[in-house]
Amino acid sequence: MATPVFTAISVSAPPTPDRDPSAPRPAHHANDTKTLFVNPWPSFRKQTFSSMMNLAYEVIANWPAVPEDISSKLGLRKPDFGYTVKTSESATAVDGNKSSMKATWLGHACFLLELPSPDGAARGARILFDPVFSHRCSPFSFMGPQRHIPPPCKLEEIPSVDIVVISHNHYDHLDTASITTLDKLFRPHFFAPLNNEAYFKANKVPEERTHTLDWWDARNVTVDLPTSTTSSDEVPASTVKTTFEVTCTPAQHFTGRGLTDRFHTLWASWAIRDPASG
Repeated sequence: MATPVFTAISVSAPPTPDRDPSAPRPAHHANDTKTLFVNPWPSFRKQTFSSMMNLAYEVIANWPAVPEDISSKLGLRKPDFGYTVKTSESATAVDGNKSSMKATWLGHACFLLELPSPDGAARGARILFDPVFSHRCSPFSFMGPQRHIPPPCKLEEIPSVDIVVISHNHYDHLDTASITTLDKLFRPHFFAPLNNEAYFKANKVPEERTHTLDWWDARNVTVDLPTSTTSSDEVPASTVKTTFEVTCTPAQHFTGRGLTDRFHTLWASWAIRDPASG
């Protein structure tokens, strides 16, 4: 069996530095150790444990019956990721939209974004957001929210991914089976909000490929893109470097994967800027 060849990726801080450590504590930090966070806006109303249990009961009690033909109603389609497949089954897909940005929805909050291909490159840089491909969004394999239809494709069918971006640690956004599979398939760099380091370390993602950011922190990501379409076990004859910027931006939400860790990791939205596109 051939050894996979992984894309070379480097991450660096942009010329604008992160927040000055001597500056006052940000409003969304609840302590000085970056281990507890709050929503700093009056629009957020913190729920008590009892109110959350009441809400959960109401949701479950009023949950509508799932139609037997739900798959046909939802119109599940196998994604082509913006590529046009040649007529021959043995031929590889070709990109007829190299100058365009391509976004593929893979269910719930998961999107694969491919930036425009730079001159000479066979593809653009690829970013995968909140991948969840497991059957259940739960710490348990036998109970908890489950899928009614399968994912539109397998993780193994997704084109090579350069970075994976996580918004927060709820099970329907941070799925361990998906993270570990992607790590084995592509060796991507992982981006997540503050205090998620322990999660990635526990799942054996190397520290050098893990990046946890605060709101308004940014990183430049440089990817060596192949100049021609190659299989995963072929070393590209030559590469083209492309750089884009990833910025962690504010969001109103909360976090927690258990009963005692609510608000202990940060939540975020994310902005991607491709300097070549203006």
